[in-house]
Amino acid sequence: MLAAHALASFEFNDALELLFMRFMVYVQHMQKRGLIIHGGKHMVRQLFPIALLLISGLGFAACPCASSPKGLISFPLVARTWVQTDSANVTVHMTASVQESDVSDVQKQMMAALKRFDAQADWHVMSMAQSLSDSGLLTVEVKAQARLKGDALNDLNSKAKAFSKPGVSYQIDGVDFKPSFAELQTAQSQLRMSIYQQAQAEIKTLSQTFNEPVQLKRLSFGEKQSPSPLANRALMLTAMNSAPSSMPVAQLMTGSATATFALSPAKSSACMCQRKAADRVQLMPAHAAGK
Repeated sequence: MLAAHALASFEFNDALELLFMRFMVYVQHMQKRGLIIHGGKHMVRQLFPIALLLISGLGFAACPCASSPKGLISFPLVARTWVQTDSANVTVHMTASVQESDVSDVQKQMMAALKRFDAQADWHVMSMAQSLSDSGLLTVEVKAQARLKGDALNDLNSKAKAFSKPGVSYQIDGVDFKPSFAELQTAQSQLRMSIYQQAQAEIKTLSQTFNEPVQLKRLSFGEKQSPSPLANRALMLTAMNSAPSSMPVAQLMTGSATATFALSPAKSSACMCQRKAADRVQLMPAHAAGK
């Protein structure tokens, strides 16, 4: 298709050139017959460069060299890193059966019990529900979660059993050793830095391979997390037994990006269309300019 476009542009330029040269021959013929005075001849000389530029400009506008796109190379870049954590999201399920007038007091007792699990943790109430039982008592269910680490993870089930009393029970619903948001953000930053370094290395390699300047045109990220099976097993065992977390749990994280590189075209003095146009100007008879 590009070859057909180039051929069509050359034929169009040939037709314009023939038309222009016939016009100049006609002007010379009119001058010999005295139908164009000196001023008119001078005007033709002034209009000649403009007409030539117009014809050349039309030729260059249709030139396929000017509109040819740069070469693009795209391929994926991948980086991996392990995210370790020694903390976990602990979920506590609390249930109480009380008189409706005692709801406020029992809620305060529950919040105090959470601080006994870990006084430094930032506990968040995830859900709270109330329902009336057949006995006429009000059943209050509360779920709360906090990020615990170190010794605070020891003996969670034993603590929950010790804190329970008639009418109020505490149960550990889950211990999730998934990395925290801050830990994931740090790992993602490391993955991006690794991909940036890979992209820089690829620019150098491509420049040496093609012997042309290369630039990074686009870098589209698509990060994803790949949990390690060992991490899942450690999570389940800890949740069931509330064992102390003396060993950090690791999760494999993978970062990927599609890199698109642009190859700059080799520089030359003139493209094929420009050289052909220049040859036409040189071959044009001198008397065609009104000399």
